[in-house]
Amino acid sequence: MKLSVFGLGYVGAVTSASLSKLGHRVIGVDIDKSKVEAINQGRSPLKEQGLEELIYDQVNNGSLYATCDNIEAVSKSDVSIICVGTPSSSKGKIITKYLRYVCEEIAQAIKKLKKEKYTIIIRSTCPPDVHKELKSLIENKIKKKFNKKINYICHPEFLREGTSLKDFF
Repeated sequence: MKLSVFGLGYVGAVTSASLSKLGHRVIGVDIDKSKVEAINQGRSPLKEQGLEELIYDQVNNGSLYATCDNIEAVSKSDVSIICVGTPSSSKGKIITKYLRYVCEEIAQAIKKLKKEKYTIIIRSTCPPDVHKELKSLIENKIKKKFNKKINYICHPEFLREGTSLKDFF
């Protein structure tokens, strides 16, 4: 399967490398050029036991690379997995501006590329009410309701720092 993973922080880097190891072709996407460069050089953008070696192997076998280009990522994938941060505000509520931004970018790319079939998976941690908002935002940008050809899926992350690769597999 051809996948794009938006966000190359903790969850995104682990998800990208692990899905690549499972045989998928993965494009990592991030606005941070240093993370993209690290991945493309076969280095991990963060410290996690075993991740550097896994990324190195997957980049060198050609199943993983990274870009800052949203359009490229969506055009070369059938599924986008969103793994961007959802930090908490001082009042304990999650901040969803990064999720909204990435959802808008993916929706605009789907519309521009006239993709008939596509799946968007939210892996970032957020409460259920946020999913209704994100789904509506994407539908409005694409100007089309979700159906069997355009899918929205929630698959929250469950990784623990220090054991994330073991948790993933």
